[in-house]
Amino acid sequence: MKKSFLLAIVMIVGFMSSSIIPVQAETADDLEEIRDQRSDVKTELSDSEQQVASVLEELEQLKSEIASKENELEEKQQDIDETDQQIDALLDDIVVLEDEMEELEEKIEERFEILQDRMVAVQQSGGDINYLEVLFGAQSFEDFISRANAVNKIADSDAKLIEQQETDIASLEDKQKEETEKM
Repeated sequence: MKKSFLLAIVMIVGFMSSSIIPVQAETADDLEEIRDQRSDVKTELSDSEQQVASVLEELEQLKSEIASKENELEEKQQDIDETDQQIDALLDDIVVLEDEMEELEEKIEERFEILQDRMVAVQQSGGDINYLEVLFGAQSFEDFISRANAVNKIADSDAKLIEQQETDIASLEDKQKEETEKM
């Protein structure tokens, strides 16, 4: 609005100065009056030009400020986008962790049931498994070796089962801590 107002003033002043120039003076007083008018017009024109220059300078400053704010806005938007990507990556990691934890919990539960069944079987058989009785109950040397291998495999299987159970429980706890940290 200021720009159009100043432009209108400059045009009016320019029109007035061009219309005054061809006037001819009839007397010295008229000539002096015309010179004064010209001087006034030149002064007004100079003032108008200064105002226009000032307004243009303000416009340039505003353009510069707008460009600066737009750059800041772009940087902030980039930061927001990066943060959104990081959040999405963390959420994906959390989903993977939850899936892994669910698998571990299922394995732990299955092993727990197997161990529980074995303990029930031990209690039902009197609580004592006498490996010597199993070994000495063999009918032949081949049967003895076969029974010894079976007893050994059962003991190894139980030990591995318990060891795997402990490992999976520790792994589950680690994954739960990791999930908590990521949250």
